[in-house]
Amino acid sequence: KCIPRGSKSLTLLGTPAYLAPEMFMQAGHDRRIDMWAFGILIHECLTCFTPFAPPDGADDSDPTTIFKAIIMSGMHGLPLDARFRTDHPAATQLLTGLLAYEQSERLCDLPAIRQHTFFGEGEGTAAIDFDRLSVRALPAPALARTTAAAGSTTPGVDST
Repeated sequence: KCIPRGSKSLTLLGTPAYLAPEMFMQAGHDRRIDMWAFGILIHECLTCFTPFAPPDGADDSDPTTIFKAIIMSGMHGLPLDARFRTDHPAATQLLTGLLAYEQSERLCDLPAIRQHTFFGEGEGTAAIDFDRLSVRALPAPALARTTAAAGSTTPGVDST
């Protein structure tokens, strides 16, 4: 659904762990929900779990558990452990901006995000060439080595 600038939607759709708080609070949402989901994706890529995942051993099949954790972040802040905050200050700063509980405080300025130190070597210098990335002109940093199984028509897929 394309949401015009200045408009809001009340549609509730998506993976529970990636939903911004305004989506299930029925407060209406706009394009800033995409920045929230981007923050969740970055967190998951860095840590192998979403920031609002239930603690080890808890039932993660109940979306209510995840929704409660997201709502609690509005009162207690983003649940990043102290070691992560110390070891990854640029990621912590970016995630804190992207995962701001209040829509109005969420980092949504694409040029500022592209120039964030998380994506580069220093202040204002992006190591990622976003212009070349947007036209798919960057080589993949790594390619998976796959072999086709006997009888398979798709590389890396077993025919059984």
